[in-house]
Amino acid sequence: GEIVDKLADIVIADLDSIELTEQDLWDEIAKENKLNDDLLGSAIKDTLISGDGAFKLSIDEEISEHPIIEFYSGADIAYTYNRGRLQELIFYAYYTHDKETYRLEEIYGKGYIDYKLYDKNDKEVPLSRVPEIAHLSKIAFTGNFIMAVPMKFFKSAKFKDRGNSIFERKSDNFDALDEVISQWIDAIRAGRVKNYIPEDLVPKNPDTGAVMRPNPFDNQFIKIGSSMKEDSKDQIDQIQAEIKYEAFVESYASTLDMCLQGIISPSTLGIDLKKTDNAEAQREKEKTTLYTRGKIIDVLTEVIPQLIDTVLKAYDTMNDRVAGEYEATGSFGEYASAAFDTVVEAIGK
Repeated sequence: GEIVDKLADIVIADLDSIELTEQDLWDEIAKENKLNDDLLGSAIKDTLISGDGAFKLSIDEEISEHPIIEFYSGADIAYTYNRGRLQELIFYAYYTHDKETYRLEEIYGKGYIDYKLYDKNDKEVPLSRVPEIAHLSKIAFTGNFIMAVPMKFFKSAKFKDRGNSIFERKSDNFDALDEVISQWIDAIRAGRVKNYIPEDLVPKNPDTGAVMRPNPFDNQFIKIGSSMKEDSKDQIDQIQAEIKYEAFVESYASTLDMCLQGIISPSTLGIDLKKTDNAEAQREKEKTTLYTRGKIIDVLTEVIPQLIDTVLKAYDTMNDRVAGEYEATGSFGEYASAAFDTVVEAIGK
């Protein structure tokens, strides 16, 4: 969670501007759909976790006079490709009626949107089975474009034409990290200070004089029998187990390194595993984050203009106009660049 949130925040915080000729119209649509505030950040997070996803455009003039932008995680989408070219996106939605669950498939193709409903046995049934969606029917519109924009940051080696989750090869490493932390906490819990008290010194009930029983929850003391030896002394012994903290710390650091390798630098998350803190070392630590961030931004600089173009084409379609061609550019700022005093010093030299 920390990794995904941090990567999304780094990218969104550096989105400087989106520029196009129809700036006012786009700003209005983006503001209404909370694109910059919420939607884009959620889309990046879902894509990093699921591997891919898609922006879906809907037209509902009762809600808005602009296209409605939603993001669907890759878990609720299927794609149809022909010779490596995207032909259709299929969005899944689930509805329950009369204690039956149905799966609605919204098929977004070039110039059309079609709807199919399936029951729990994957048998196609009429849309009228669910009153909520009975009014839906196939829609055709002018313009050779799909009212949806797919997004993926990494390509899956396992599934053709699908994206790869950032945690695809990391689940075993996170299991190992969980095991190390569990053992460490277990050792700390088992190594609490224990007081061994001779029976003669055990606290007594002031009213009856009876020996008070130890509390099994807090283990404040453990009663031992009094010794009858000649030179023995009745004394309270405090014993605490010796925990090998160094071994746990090293195991934790090594396992955490495996978890973060290739994804994000520990220093981005505020973790200092190497104990070196000069400026150059800190910038070196950030390199993995820079690579991952660069990959995400490369995709976004393609997806954002494509999304804007598709949204404005859909807006033209809503207003019975021929869908135009729109060009937009998105610019991102620098991350982990040299400090200002370092830049001044370099320029001075």
